[in-house]
Amino acid sequence: MTVTSQSERAAERAAQRAAEREAKGRPYEESKLFMYLWSRRYGTPDYSAGNLVRALDGWVAKLCDYGRARLDYAMLLEIPERLQEHAEHLAEDAQAELDELGSMQTDAFLEVGIPKLTAEVESLERALDESEQALELEESRHQGLRTERAELDAGDDRYTKEAVSVLRVSLEREPVPTLRADAARTPTPADDAIVSDIAAHRDQARQLRDQAQHLSKRQNKVMDDLNDLEEVRRRYRQSNYDSRHSTFRDGFDMGGLLDALRKGGIVVGDVLQEMNRNHRFRVPRPPRGPSGGGFSFPDFGSGRRPGSGGRSSGGGIRWPRHSSPRPRSGGGFKTGGGF
Repeated sequence: MTVTSQSERAAERAAQRAAEREAKGRPYEESKLFMYLWSRRYGTPDYSAGNLVRALDGWVAKLCDYGRARLDYAMLLEIPERLQEHAEHLAEDAQAELDELGSMQTDAFLEVGIPKLTAEVESLERALDESEQALELEESRHQGLRTERAELDAGDDRYTKEAVSVLRVSLEREPVPTLRADAARTPTPADDAIVSDIAAHRDQARQLRDQAQHLSKRQNKVMDDLNDLEEVRRRYRQSNYDSRHSTFRDGFDMGGLLDALRKGGIVVGDVLQEMNRNHRFRVPRPPRGPSGGGFSFPDFGSGRRPGSGGRSSGGGIRWPRHSSPRPRSGGGFKTGGGF
C-alpha cells in the first residue's frame, strides 16, 4: 500500500471516529453530575478542592460511576485527535513523495526532450492558424475579384456603362427620318446607303440590348449558383470534412444534392444540414500496450494532497494542454458529382 493510500485511509478513519465521538459522547455530556466532575478535572492531578468539597465530589463520583466513565470519555475524545494527527503526518509524507516523483518526472521529460517537442507543436499550431487566416483572406480577395470579373463580363462595371452611354447618345442624337431627309438632299446615293446602315444598326442594337438583358439574367443566375457552391465548399473545408478520418454514410449522393442546389430546389442551409446529418468522423484506435490499455504518463505533479480537494503550488511539472492537430487530406472536398 502506498503512502497516499495510507493517508487517505487514515483520513477516513479519523472522520469516522469524529462522527462516533459526537454520537457516543452525547450520554456523557448530557449527564450533569459527570460533566460537573469533568469540568473540575476530578480524578486528575489538576483537581484541587478543600476536604469538604473533596468528600462531596467523591460521593457524587460514586453516584455516577465517574472513575470508569472518565476513562471511557477521555479515550473517546483522544482517539479522533490521534487519528487526525496520524493522517496529517501521512499526508505530509505523501506530499513529499509526490514532490520527489514530480521532480523525477520533470527530469525524465527533459531527458527525452518533451519540452522541445512541446515547443515545436506549439509553433506548428501557430503556423497552422496563421495559414488558415491567410487562406481566409485570400478567399475573400478571390471572391471580390470574381465579382469584379462578373461585372465586367456582364457589362455592369462603371467604365462599360459610361462608354455605352456615350455611344447611345451619339447614335440616338438624330432620328432616322431626319437623317433620311438630309441624305435625300445630297447629290450622291452614298448618303442614302449610310442612313440605311444606321437604321439597320439601330434595329440591331435594340435586338442586342434585349439579348444582353437576357444574358445578364443568366449571368446573375450563374453567379448566384457559383456563390452557393463556393459557400458549400468553404463550409465543407471549415468543418474539416476533407480530413482523412472523415466519411459519409453509404448511399449519400453529394452530386445529386449539389445539382438540386444548382436547380434551385434547395438552399445552402439544406445542403449543409444534409451533409452534417450523413457525416461521421472515424476515431482512430490508440495503440494498445502490453496491459491492454493505452499508455499515458502518470500525473505525479498535480500537487494535490491526499484527503483534501485543494492544490498546492509545489510538485511536478505541468505541461500545457494542446488540442490534437486536425489531419488534412490536402485540399478541397470530393463528391460523387461534379460542380
